[in-house]
Parts: sequence; C-alpha cells; structure tokens
Amino acid sequence: MSVQREIQAGPLLSGAGAVLLLVALFLNWYDEFSAWTIFEVIDLVLAGLALAAIAAALSGFGFPRWVPARALPVVGAAAFIVVASQLLNHPPAGTDRDIELGAWLAFVGSIAMLVGGLVSVARVSFAVNVSDRPGPGAAQDVAPPPPAPAREEPPPPAPPPAAGATPPHGDPAPPPAPPGPDDQTQRLPGE
Repeated sequence: MSVQREIQAGPLLSGAGAVLLLVALFLNWYDEFSAWTIFEVIDLVLAGLALAAIAAALSGFGFPRWVPARALPVVGAAAFIVVASQLLNHPPAGTDRDIELGAWLAFVGSIAMLVGGLVSVARVSFAVNVSDRPGPGAAQDVAPPPPAPAREEPPPPAPPPAAGATPPHGDPAPPPAPPGPDDQTQRLPGE
C-alpha cells in the first residue's frame, strides 16, 4: 500500500524561516543586547509575524487553520521590512554598537519567510510517496537486476604498412620487429 501526500513548499519554507526568526529574537543583535532587550515594540511585532507564519505552515499538515496561507506573502514582506529597517537604522540603544549574529539570522529568516510566501502564491509543491516497509526477515519483492549491456568487440588492428611505404606524416616507417617467442607468424623456408 502506498500513500502519496502533496506538501506545499511555500508554507514549509515560510515556517522554517519563521522558526529561525523566532530563535534569533533570543540571540544578541547589537553587542550583548538581544532583540527582547533592545527593542520596545518591534520584538513583539516580529514574534507575532513569526507565529502567524508558523500557524499558516502548520495548517498544511492537518492542524487547524488559524492563518490562511494566502497571508504568507504579506507576513513575510512585513517581517523582511522590519528586520531590514533595523539593520539599516539601529535603534537608539544600538547606536555605535556592532551588529551581532542574531540580527543576521533574523534577516535570513525574514528572507525565507518572504520567499516562502511568494512560493505559496505560485503554488509550488512536491509529492512524497510513502509505502509500507516489510519488517525484518519478511520476504521482499525484489525485481531482478537488469541484463548486462552487450559488450562490443574491439575494432580489428590496422594492417601493417607496406614495406618501404611512407607514413602520412612524412617520417619513414620503422623496420619490422624481429619475431619473438610468442610470435605466431609462420616463416617460409629461406626467409
């Protein structure tokens, strides 16, 4: 028995980006300050956008639909604009401070949310085919291996040049090698 399930790629990518954004809120954005300590309201907005994208992504896996998937492009665009604006224009407490890993991970997560939202509008999906696997020791239906391809015979060797003939590149032909012990050539008497 085989079950085929179609998974929408857009909500999945958007949900993964949202999880990354949510994790990034707890990491340092500006020197030793996380998003929760440096922002007043923006951290709550980003957390809400991330949770909305996660809820929309989970609806594709049979969970209740709290947020429609068609809202993902707007949610992703909003998250991208907010994060990009904070990278370009530091908050007052982040002035003259270095941007840390948390801000960059949030930026990557917001890009994934935006791209996932756009892919969801395009309705890109992939199919997963799940089949029952027999337990250990059970007989398995195995197809025989395909037949080996036919071997081609090598082309016959070229005949030796005639005595005194000049090869095409202009050098004289080397003299024939004396017969060895494995030579099968028959010699006529008097040669």
